[in-house]
Amino acid sequence: MRNGLSLKKQKNIKPTDNPIEVGDQWNISGIDPFSKLLLTLVPGKRTEANIHHAVADTAAKLKSGSPLPTTFTDGKSAYKSAILESFGRTYPVSRKSLRGRL
Repeated sequence: MRNGLSLKKQKNIKPTDNPIEVGDQWNISGIDPFSKLLLTLVPGKRTEANIHHAVADTAAKLKSGSPLPTTFTDGKSAYKSAILESFGRTYPVSRKSLRGRL
């Protein structure tokens, strides 16, 4: 989720600006699927390091052996590797029908 205070929007950044301080800022969050408790919140740039930190922190706070938390992403490829690294395997989502939307 894109959020909050940024000194400049991403499209207005100049080469002389500090890329850490200006541009789009994001909240990367991890939520317990059962209690809906917010376990992790990492504000800042949407970098691979921040994504890996958020997923690893969420995994560490969940009960050992608990199922994979519900994960909503914006499609950034770093989520897949971070989830595999932290949880160890993929968890397929069961489908209710054989086909998609009709």
